[in-house]
Amino acid sequence: MDSFVTVENKPLPTDMEFTMEEATQIVEKKLSEKDYVGAMRFINLFPNLDGRWNTMIDVYICGSNVGESDWYGVLGVDPLSDDETVKKHYKQLALLLHPDKNKCYGAEGAFKLVSEAWCLLSDKVQRSSYDQRRKNSKQGKSSKPKATDSSKQRKSRTFWTMCRSCKTKGEFLRHWNLNKAILCPNCRQIFIATEITTKEPNKTTKKASHQQQQWSVQDKAPKTSLPRHLLLLPGNVHQFH
Repeated sequence: MDSFVTVENKPLPTDMEFTMEEATQIVEKKLSEKDYVGAMRFINLFPNLDGRWNTMIDVYICGSNVGESDWYGVLGVDPLSDDETVKKHYKQLALLLHPDKNKCYGAEGAFKLVSEAWCLLSDKVQRSSYDQRRKNSKQGKSSKPKATDSSKQRKSRTFWTMCRSCKTKGEFLRHWNLNKAILCPNCRQIFIATEITTKEPNKTTKKASHQQQQWSVQDKAPKTSLPRHLLLLPGNVHQFH
């Protein structure tokens, strides 16, 4: 069965019948409408598009975070990254997105967000104040009421996403991770956790795969070399395959 993407309320088959120019125009249209998640989903269907689109849309998604922009996500760094790491990522993104060198639609806006993120995170006072606001925001969020049906509760609490670098799929807690910049537990590359549609692997498939890493929401945090803060909380990752 063919999969479809909707453009102007018209379903279009997502096989490779689009030319590169047509696919680019669709991405540009979604960007102009500020449909950043939709643009990212479309790009994931067409991996041959210019890779700079991924970077730009990642920046826009983090920059449009509800409340205050996710400035760490804009630069693609972890909140505990040192100054040198933040500076390194800023330089890489500034070079990639500078409108004098990048003529893609939206490059200028993404470059401005990157510059704004650098101005804030390179200033120790502003960064400290921003970190405190992030902390207060997380503490102030009230927990959602428990659902009576455990299976429905789990579906509403979690979502599936896929790392664009290593194509590993995994299930994360929706509240903390959806459309946020996270670190892939498999390849350790940062990506935006957009929701994808997938079927959970059956038990036979799980047993047959010796290389599959399985994490359950009931399990403790897996043994890993990842920093503890990137694991978020035990159970935030359901499973990867």
